[in-house]
Amino acid sequence: MHVNLVGISEDVKSHRIYMDGLAALLSGFVTFDTFSSSMESGQVLPSKNNNPIWHLTSQFLAPRIQDIAQGKIVMTGHDLFPLTVARAFIEDRYSDPLRLHLSDLRTVDEVIAVSDYSRRELLDFGVDDQKISVVPPYVDEKTFRPRTDTNPLFEKYPQLSRQKKYVLTVASIWERKNLLRMIMAFSHLARKKPDVDYILVTDPIGPGGHEVKFAVRHFGLEDRIHVIPNVTNENLARLYSISSCLFFVTLAEGFGIPIIESMLSGCPVMGSRNSGSQETAGNAALLVNPNNVEEIAGNLEALLENQTLRESLRSMGYARAKLFSADVVRKKLLQVYQRTDSA
Repeated sequence: MHVNLVGISEDVKSHRIYMDGLAALLSGFVTFDTFSSSMESGQVLPSKNNNPIWHLTSQFLAPRIQDIAQGKIVMTGHDLFPLTVARAFIEDRYSDPLRLHLSDLRTVDEVIAVSDYSRRELLDFGVDDQKISVVPPYVDEKTFRPRTDTNPLFEKYPQLSRQKKYVLTVASIWERKNLLRMIMAFSHLARKKPDVDYILVTDPIGPGGHEVKFAVRHFGLEDRIHVIPNVTNENLARLYSISSCLFFVTLAEGFGIPIIESMLSGCPVMGSRNSGSQETAGNAALLVNPNNVEEIAGNLEALLENQTLRESLRSMGYARAKLFSADVVRKKLLQVYQRTDSA
């Protein structure tokens, strides 16, 4: 059995993280090659193997299904938000290709959903239930762990201080990530707790970037909110380790990879009572209504003031993250490949 992993070349960070996780899981267990492809249909995808399993690792690669000349196809569906949430939440360059090639997605041999929430979305759009397996993403346990080697972090980002406490958000700039409401909630907290700052790991260039910058200025938080783009995994793990909590109150997630990264790193999680986030976090996070700024702000303040609660969430989070270990995820992934190969 030989697998061709095809990653998306467009800047969808969570899908690149997913691809890296797959490569780490498969190394030493099956032979595989990796490819990077754009969403656009084009020339036939080459293969060094005569009858490979093609694993298209993003639903946005649906247009490339028709470019595979031989072999069987597995496709991962992280979510169908381009088709299920307001169009303003997603750029047309992502929604239009998926909308046009949804029928192609239904023709693949196997579909991996990253959560049961994503599985239900796929079912709603006509994907055969018999083809769908729930296989969560893998987060590298060797990188994401409680870190004490934080000197490189403070050297790289001198705007951060060891004397400060931090809440941390790791998210893209898209509207469904709910950054505006989280900034509004932090503005309430900032007035009461001058020793707490907000670290926002995101790329400020993109849909919603102007609104985020305006909100930071509007609330006078230029010195309290630190926007940090292009963070390495090593430094991201360090950011989790210095933060009082992951502040991840998004409107919609297929899975929510930062939740598991945070839990493995010993950082308590505050998340959303909705979509894949709730499924991933289970009872090991403080979950709130992402549409209610007052509820978000009140619970964030309560979490920061309650060390017992943070320690409880830290302990439960670490146990929860072990449900997504390499052995667990690899076993599920190989079962999908074996079923595809023998069909």
